[in-house]
Amino acid sequence: METYKQYKNLLQSKNLPLYQLEEEIVPCLDFVTNHFQGQTSIKFMEIGLAFGANFVLFGNTLLKTIPQVCGIGVDMPTTKRWGSRSDSLAETLEMCEPKFDYNLIIGSSRHNKIVNKVKNNLSNQPLDLLFIDGDHSKIGCTEDFRLYSPFVRDGGLILFHDIKGQPHGSFYVWKFWKTLKSQYKHVEFSIQKEGNGIGILIK
Repeated sequence: METYKQYKNLLQSKNLPLYQLEEEIVPCLDFVTNHFQGQTSIKFMEIGLAFGANFVLFGNTLLKTIPQVCGIGVDMPTTKRWGSRSDSLAETLEMCEPKFDYNLIIGSSRHNKIVNKVKNNLSNQPLDLLFIDGDHSKIGCTEDFRLYSPFVRDGGLILFHDIKGQPHGSFYVWKFWKTLKSQYKHVEFSIQKEGNGIGILIK
């Protein structure tokens, strides 16, 4: 993929959405790419893939400047992705045209067996980047951070999606982000007062 717009057009041709705002994800990807400049390999992980578009966007973008990219994706088992599609995640992920090596792990990120699968997949190697975009409830986002942030190396990045407040429901990411960012060097990419937004912690 050459640009965000070209990639989004590719997805639209396959009736697949990309749940990221261009004004947020493009500068975020630029920051991430610059942060890892000079590395020859990278391991990244995303929790909560939906159709897999953001996962592939990150992996393919990193592959432009880093020769070896390996991704781990974790998501819940379901017969329906967001909306009315009945394709499996494995199917839609391939439709997004990943050009990097990846492993897909299906199950709740909070279950011990899934944590162990991730650990085994890493083979005692740390993650460079972790993107948390799964269960947005209090227990969901806090447990994903507690369980998987130790896998990220010092100097690595931990990203959260949807760091902006929501007026209703059990959405908790924005509250958790407020707590976390006071403890880490961080950067935010957001164009809205409520909803969306990407936050990056530098471990």
